Amino acid sequence: MDVGNTLRVRVRAVNTTGSSAAVSAPTGVVAPKKSITLDSSQSIVVYGRTVLLTGALRNGQAGESVTITERRTPVVGGIRSQAIATVKTGADGTFSLRVRLAVQTQYTASSGDAKSNAVPVRVRPLVRLKHMGPNRFLVRALAARSFVGKWAALQRWSRNRQAWVGVKLVFFRSATEGASPTMTSRAVLRTRLAVRIRVVIPRLAARPGYIAGFSNSVRG
Repeated sequence: MDVGNTLRVRVRAVNTTGSSAAVSAPTGVVAPKKSITLDSSQSIVVYGRTVLLTGALRNGQAGESVTITERRTPVVGGIRSQAIATVKTGADGTFSLRVRLAVQTQYTASSGDAKSNAVPVRVRPLVRLKHMGPNRFLVRALAARSFVGKWAALQRWSRNRQAWVGVKLVFFRSATEGASPTMTSRAVLRTRLAVRIRVVIPRLAARPGYIAGFSNSVRG
């Protein structure tokens, strides 16, 4: 391997008039090829939460620029793919960036011709369940889009089964805009159950862009 070494080339030419040889001047140090890796602190997060992206630029130098690019699925705010930050490598070639998730996103890192693996992070809608009064509960689902017309499942905790058991479906009827890009979808449910309950938005209702979301549990 010539990586990290200087090279000289000796050339000998021969023709009908004779032969001669020459030695080149020394080259610069042969630089190793750069490579870059990227990883995420979590592969699944709840809407609005953050993850820490970490990586390393191998065979690079301290202070080199690394561009972090995100690709959202589906498009949010008219943007699918964009560079979100440029960070500098440390003395050991590592770098990091904390990002806030709005929808399912893939991240990549690049520096010069080096490009990392794609790192996908999936997102759950943020679901909250609140007691409103006798036998009445408010369900709120926060995401980068509305869930109006979509459904969620009311579940109760079964001590006998030691598991959550489906009770009925609940439909989201309204939504309001919050700080961009957040939309808050609302549903009101009624139940006389005197046990712990929760609400689940299944993946079928949460997609595209989200996987199943689970609310906090409250006592009915």
